[in-house]
Amino acid sequence: MQTAQIQIDEQQYRDVRDARTLYYPEQMFERNVEVLVAGKLATYDDADLFRKEIPSRFFIWIPPRPREMNYGNLMSLVKTDGKPGVNYIGREPCWDTVKVPAGPYFALNVRDGSERLGMSSANSRADIISEHRSPATLFEGIIHSMLYPIVLASHGMNICGSDCESERILNLSLGRGEVLLRAMLFDSDNPHFGVPSCGKRLAS
Repeated sequence: MQTAQIQIDEQQYRDVRDARTLYYPEQMFERNVEVLVAGKLATYDDADLFRKEIPSRFFIWIPPRPREMNYGNLMSLVKTDGKPGVNYIGREPCWDTVKVPAGPYFALNVRDGSERLGMSSANSRADIISEHRSPATLFEGIIHSMLYPIVLASHGMNICGSDCESERILNLSLGRGEVLLRAMLFDSDNPHFGVPSCGKRLAS
């Protein structure tokens, strides 16, 4: 469907992200679904149970997790100007440090980390938890970037809801016109990186 091919520019993305009430949440959901179905990460059946409870604040519909998390394949679906994203962590084992539903779900009241630029990931994670929110997982960050790659035009996203074997900080950023998945050694107060989070996860 054409919905999946609609490109969202930076201003449109900010309008959706910052809206107190979404004007067209159904259209936003259908685009979400079409992009993920086109990437073979979800089916229309997966989405059917969610159509009667579409949120009115910025959300991301998260598809069922693949049985095997092949980050090379997932990053190839994150495209900017037709260029696929690149996985620089190889096959390093990663795992979530927060509880997520087993099947598809809504990530509600999503923030992309733009409000936490210049804060260390450790401090951001502590603040997010104190606000009764949850840091985003790596899979959620990849889906966010797949749906709205324009988010990375303004800042990178440090992922604090997942860890990796090397104990480095997982992040998604834009470099050389490509979306990059990397693991950084140092946790610095970088003004170009923020920690994404959500207010709640809602399964069907």
